[in-house]
Amino acid sequence: MNRSKLIRALLNPYLLLMLATIFWGANVVVGRGMVGTEMPPVALSFWRWTLATLILIPFAGPTLWRQRAIVRAHFWWLVFMAIIGVAIFNTLLYIALTMTTAVNASLINGFVPAATAVAAWLILREKVSVLGSVGLLISFVGVVVILAHGEISVLLGFQFNLGDLLMLPAIGTWAIYTALLRFRPKDFDPLAFTLFTFFVGNLFVAVAYGFEISQGHTFSLNLKTLSAIGYVGLFPSLLAYVFWNRAVVEVGPNRASAFYYLLPAWGSFFAVIFLGEPFQFYHTAGIALIFAGVYLATGRRAVKSR
Repeated sequence: MNRSKLIRALLNPYLLLMLATIFWGANVVVGRGMVGTEMPPVALSFWRWTLATLILIPFAGPTLWRQRAIVRAHFWWLVFMAIIGVAIFNTLLYIALTMTTAVNASLINGFVPAATAVAAWLILREKVSVLGSVGLLISFVGVVVILAHGEISVLLGFQFNLGDLLMLPAIGTWAIYTALLRFRPKDFDPLAFTLFTFFVGNLFVAVAYGFEISQGHTFSLNLKTLSAIGYVGLFPSLLAYVFWNRAVVEVGPNRASAFYYLLPAWGSFFAVIFLGEPFQFYHTAGIALIFAGVYLATGRRAVKSR
């Protein structure tokens, strides 16, 4: 394989979506292990975006400065994208993880593709075909099978709380962000766009972080907290956002959001690998359903425009 073919293969939008969900799947595990015990939730969010911004500045800063005319022309749209895609979604997710279980959070996250389909229809008039809808439903069933451990009694025992309610505006803002990515100015460099949203979004997170500190919620710098910040700053922040933003523009919000169903599958995988949890039959059944549904939902006939 020559270099050009290798580059095209590495930039395949479906590969980028897959990698983004892998990074985000681990982010939920890291976030659940850190917030409320080692770090306050807003602190993790603030330092996550601070690190991602600092890493990106040398690569995208000069381009962002050269394209400042584009920023001025689309300033308020860019600010809105920074608020909903960076500040609100991730901060609410970390806060919610201090008040709800991982199962509840993952199950509610399973509604992201449906919320994105609604947002794409309202904003872009993009409809999901019957085949695409079936694929989304099959994937959602796979998510439920994994989270319920294959037992209906687990589902019947769910108890929802304030953390679950916080997940609702989080998934709503992410759905709108994904749909609106189609309106990114064509001449605006993707990395420059990402840097702008990281920087501006983190300004709003900084306000919340200041309030958190004023309430006496701080943390200690140690190997565990530094490792967590390093991971969430590089992988689910910088790389995942760059991959997701690029792929959504190419394949559309509905196809891209179907990959969101993979998060519980990756979470189960990481639990088996890193936590030593046994791999059960329900893992196999759920993951098979998720991948089958994603395959159907991302096919050429799965999405159509009005």
